[in-house]
Amino acid sequence: TQKIGSTASDLVIDKDSGDALGLIEDKLEIGIEVNLTPSHENDPTQKWDLVTDKKTGWMKLKKPNGFFLESSDCGNNLFIQGMYQKMS
Repeated sequence: TQKIGSTASDLVIDKDSGDALGLIEDKLEIGIEVNLTPSHENDPTQKWDLVTDKKTGWMKLKKPNGFFLESSDCGNNLFIQGMYQKMS
């Protein structure tokens, strides 16, 4: 991760390519895919907050308005999920 100025948000950058994790579409809703694109600190689609999951203690990536980054069941795709997970 790389801090964005003096904000609480970070860019999540791939070391090999230098590209940053961001939304594929310029909107934020459940199910939107994310992907690596050229890094731009002023791109709001690339802003992420690093937070601790209270149940597991693991670090999670969250968009500033509360949506979380999740992986697909197969682990090959990344997408945005809501603030609440389904209980089984």
